[in-house]
Amino acid sequence: NHIIMKIGAVSRAAMVPPAPRQSFGLAVFWLLTSMIFYQGMIGTIKALSPDLGPYGVGFWRTLLAIPMILPFVLNYHRGQFLAVKSHRPLASRASAEFLLSLCFFMAIATLPLALAVALILTVPIWITLGAGVFLGERPGVHRWAAVALGFLGMLVIVDVGGADVGGTEGEAAVLNWLVLLPILGAMFWAASNLILRRVSQRESVGKIMLWMVLLQAPLFMVAAWPTWQW
Repeated sequence: NHIIMKIGAVSRAAMVPPAPRQSFGLAVFWLLTSMIFYQGMIGTIKALSPDLGPYGVGFWRTLLAIPMILPFVLNYHRGQFLAVKSHRPLASRASAEFLLSLCFFMAIATLPLALAVALILTVPIWITLGAGVFLGERPGVHRWAAVALGFLGMLVIVDVGGADVGGTEGEAAVLNWLVLLPILGAMFWAASNLILRRVSQRESVGKIMLWMVLLQAPLFMVAAWPTWQW
């Protein structure tokens, strides 16, 4: 019996995914790589939105991501690729990412590209605020000063962006509302990252990504259906 229990313990240990390797240099490399691909994604959304609509682009983006992610998750987790422990946090994160995409894709399609991107990149401000409120982190004086400067910079960007577009009073009023889209998107992005901070302690990166696109695809299908174009 002792030998059988020992074999079982070894088998269970072999099934546990190894902890990710901690490396600051590797983290910077992947961050820079993701930024490069992120800019390519933004350009693609801007180019395809006139034909497919922003929500149609979101649907095809998530649908095509499934076969790209699935082989890696299957190779790593085998038959347990859909087994997760954090159903509610994963669903919450997928919802936050979906709302982020709705806001950001519409902003890219309707606002000047530089203005939309500048406002969505205010996400560190909202992450710092959210980490202090929801995660109990205590940012230092320097970080709060950076948040204050970033918030002032956001106000300047919104004011200058509106002045650059010009147009009639009606167009300016519409623009004033549209600039809220990337700001809301940045807030949802911050919420997604805060949830990810907790979920990543219990789930693998592959499962988190797979569940996100599996849940997002039908949501985008519903959002895109009224203006669907084949």
